[in-house]
Amino acid sequence: MKNQLNSKKFFNAMAFIALVISGIALIISKIFLGQATTGARILNSIAYILAFVVTSFCAFFYVRTKRNITYTIVYIVAVILVIVPLVLSLFGK
Repeated sequence: MKNQLNSKKFFNAMAFIALVISGIALIISKIFLGQATTGARILNSIAYILAFVVTSFCAFFYVRTKRNITYTIVYIVAVILVIVPLVLSLFGK
């Protein structure tokens, strides 16, 4: 039980950090009149990655409770569908 509470606190903290970084990136882009600066793009990418990690872990724990192969397959496909565009965008393609 204690281990589960620690992981819950960790993911809550990651979600908070992702939210703060997203807010900072949005403020920076608004200050520069919508022009996406390099710093704002980097912060936005970091926030997106952190949000994806938190979401995927929470979804994993939900899928694990279902104990059905259909949920597992849908989870894996969804994670791949998010990772591929993310990796492609990081390399500028």
